Amino acid sequence: DSVHNMRVVISAVGPGADVSFLPRIAGMVHDFGGNCYESKMIQLGGEAAYIMMVAVDRGHYDELREALLASGLNVVVRVPESEWPAEAASSAESDASDPETTADVSQFIERIDASPSTAPLPGAAIRRAFFSLYGPDRPGLVRDLAQFFAKHALAIDDMDTAHASTSYGEKFTMRGQVSLTATEAQLADLYSDLVKLRAELSQYDIVLRFDEPEP
Repeated sequence: DSVHNMRVVISAVGPGADVSFLPRIAGMVHDFGGNCYESKMIQLGGEAAYIMMVAVDRGHYDELREALLASGLNVVVRVPESEWPAEAASSAESDASDPETTADVSQFIERIDASPSTAPLPGAAIRRAFFSLYGPDRPGLVRDLAQFFAKHALAIDDMDTAHASTSYGEKFTMRGQVSLTATEAQLADLYSDLVKLRAELSQYDIVLRFDEPEP
C-alpha cells in the first residue's frame, strides 16, 4: 500500500432484499478513492450483514466516514488500531460505538419496508446461482459488480472477496451465492448483460452458474 493509504473497516446491516445496499456502500468507497481488499456478506433471518476492509488515502478518510454515516444506512466505520497511535485508536473505537454516529436499525428497516416493492412477474421462479470472479485488482471493481447485481435484482446470499499479491501483480477474487426471482425473459436480459460485462472485464474469469429453478 502507499504510505498515504490507511486501512478502514466498514460494517453495515440492512434488509437482505434491498439490492441497493452493496452498490451504495461500494460506490461511496470508490467516490473517495478507496479500494476494497477483503469483504464478507451473509444473510441471516432476512437481514444482510456486510463487512469490508478498504484502503483509502488518509486525506479522504474523514470525508468518506462522514458520507457513510450520513447515508441513512446502518453503518459503523472503524479504523484498526494498527493505523493510529494508541490514543487516536481509542478515540476511533469510541466514535464507532457512539449511537449518535450510526443510524438506528429499526428506523432504517421501517423506512425500507415502507418503500414500494415490485411484485414478481407471472411465470417468475426463484433461481439460485454460484458466482465467481478472478483477475487484476483495481479501484471500483466491487462497485461495478454490485451495480450489475442491483440492476438485475440479484440478491447476495453469501459472498467473500479477497485480495492477494502474486508474481503476476495484485489479484482480486470474489466468490459466493446469489439468488433472484425472474422469468425466462428476465434471465435472457441478465445473460445478455453478462456477455457485455465479460467483454468489458475481459481480463477477468467470470462465472455465473444457475441451479434448476425452485418450484
